[in-house]
Amino acid sequence: MFDDLARTRLAPLMRPAARWLGRHGATPSHVTVAALVLALIAAACAATGWRWAALACWVASRVGDGLDGIVARETGRSSAWSGYLDIT
Repeated sequence: MFDDLARTRLAPLMRPAARWLGRHGATPSHVTVAALVLALIAAACAATGWRWAALACWVASRVGDGLDGIVARETGRSSAWSGYLDIT
């Protein structure tokens, strides 16, 4: 529910970043893995009591989770593998 609203409103703002990433060689899978790493860092920060760092990393990971699909659409690099990686 919240993701759909955020995606609808933020997608137009994220397209320039997606194009920039695509021009510089980033694939949707790169963005997905980076978002995963940020989520794991957020979990580690939360476990050690670094609440604000955890929140910042978590928000960044959520942005990355939305950005990977936009990178795929903007660069024409969507693939079954990227889709599978995104949902797992």
